[in-house]
Amino acid sequence: EEEEGEAGEGRRARSGALRRIYDTHSKVYTSPPPPAAPPPARLTPRQHRHRVLRLAAELERREMLPAMLVAFSCDGLDRTAEGLGSVDLLPAKRAKARVHFEFERIRYAVPEAEWELFGDLREMAKRGIGVHHSRKPKQYLELLPQLVRLGKVRMVLATSTLSAGIDLPVRTVVFAGGLRMPSARGFRTIDPNLFHQICGRAGRPGLETEGNAVVARWTESRVDLEKLVRSGSAPIHSQYRLTPS
Repeated sequence: EEEEGEAGEGRRARSGALRRIYDTHSKVYTSPPPPAAPPPARLTPRQHRHRVLRLAAELERREMLPAMLVAFSCDGLDRTAEGLGSVDLLPAKRAKARVHFEFERIRYAVPEAEWELFGDLREMAKRGIGVHHSRKPKQYLELLPQLVRLGKVRMVLATSTLSAGIDLPVRTVVFAGGLRMPSARGFRTIDPNLFHQICGRAGRPGLETEGNAVVARWTESRVDLEKLVRSGSAPIHSQYRLTPS
């Protein structure tokens, strides 16, 4: 019993040391990690939901919210939102009431038939979660950035359009849909310029001096992440031609 107690204290001490190392240097292991099984080629809906829930819990536990989860598929974002159905990132009743009030302002501005599109979105926002892509109502897409700035939406699921085009005050950017995006010739690795631009959204001006960028590699990937991170921005050439008038 005494030996078990000493061993338990040793394990707790090592665990505490690892946590401190992680917080200070963004590393979990002091030695090479044990070999892990290769990720699957595809996730089942149950596996995807489990990983999404674990991701949300880790982001909250490590105080990495507010966060923007980036994916390149509208359907993928909606599936991720469904997986977060049991997550509540906005427990305060007063904050929920403010979100409800903001949606009520929309209710009086849209036809009654269109209001049905906002019910699930409002309930999701009252849990601190928002989804931004082209299939959502215009009024909701305009409201969502305001709720993020107010601190009422703490996790935004967005396509690259929002993540690269609108300045949102988030602490963390998560590539939740991998690093390959659709193109005219099928799927290709994300352009380095777009990758760095999305990563640059992490870090709230005036509140922090740095941000977090997380790549969730849940499935098998051939993308060279280190090369992508270290690559410089490609030169930008204007397509605008000056002509004498």
